[in-house]
Amino acid sequence: MKLTCITSDGKVSQVTVTPKQKNMNTDIDHHDFEVERIEFETCVMCNVDTNVPKSMHIDFRNNYVEGAGQLCFNCYTKTLNYIKE
Repeated sequence: MKLTCITSDGKVSQVTVTPKQKNMNTDIDHHDFEVERIEFETCVMCNVDTNVPKSMHIDFRNNYVEGAGQLCFNCYTKTLNYIKE
């Protein structure tokens, strides 16, 4: 199960919660689950969090500029418009 959370510093984070056993009884607690936190890239221009997981290969990312890094949609669009002018 994937959950989206907001951390104490206001950043959006996503975690994957997986049961340690397939057949669990009704008496469960937090020790019965493994939690994997998914970290997201930040825009190299405006420092806002993007929705791109850090684990995603750059060949599969949108708004990624080789030599610069990950951009948010707004900064990518502004940069692209500047280059066209």
